Amino acid sequence: MSLKSSFCFDFGNLNENYYKLLTEEDFDFKNKDIKLSINLTNSLDVELDVGSVLDLKIATSALIKSLEIIDKTLNI
Repeated sequence: MSLKSSFCFDFGNLNENYYKLLTEEDFDFKNKDIKLSINLTNSLDVELDVGSVLDLKIATSALIKSLEIIDKTLNI
């Protein structure tokens, strides 16, 4: 099974900051079949390519948690 999911975030003038911090993030999915790609265009584009529904949940949760931490860090 192969599942793909994509997200497009627009953080306005903070897109580049989010991009830099997300690309420095160590997404260690161990032995999971998860591929994560982050691109900066006019927005922040994130693509997930996973092998199962459980892997999709793990990857999405990790991405959201990282975004929450970045948001808190930038708004201190």
